[in-house]
Amino acid sequence: MKEGPAKHFQWKWVWISLLIYVVLHSLPIGLLPGGVFSSTNLSKTSSFLMAVWGIGGMLLVSALIGYFTKGGMVKEQSVGAIALMFLWFIVIPPNIERPFRFSDEIKFIISIGIAVAVLALIGAWWGGLVYRVGQKHKQHNLE
Repeated sequence: MKEGPAKHFQWKWVWISLLIYVVLHSLPIGLLPGGVFSSTNLSKTSSFLMAVWGIGGMLLVSALIGYFTKGGMVKEQSVGAIALMFLWFIVIPPNIERPFRFSDEIKFIISIGIAVAVLALIGAWWGGLVYRVGQKHKQHNLE
């Protein structure tokens, strides 16, 4: 892997990021009591943990990917995060108890997509920054 931003968009990193998001971000949410893979009811604690990990986990997992890609795959992992959101809408379709309003649903999906992309960008930037600071610190210690 080369350091710094890549010169062109690399789809390989979109798929790798999506896989990492599924394992490290979505799987813990699904395994909570009341989650997708659980047969129990959703409790207030589980609901709170899902919300916290939904936001905090997106930042942390994005930062982890940003760190290991040396901050060079910011756009790719944001696209991977948006793909994760669409994957969730496919796996768990929204429960619509009212008549479907296309414009309302599209606004909701676009809003979530923007939030996920922004969180992934912030996390990727943060992870790349931590990597660069660590490298500078390591070089300073070698001198």
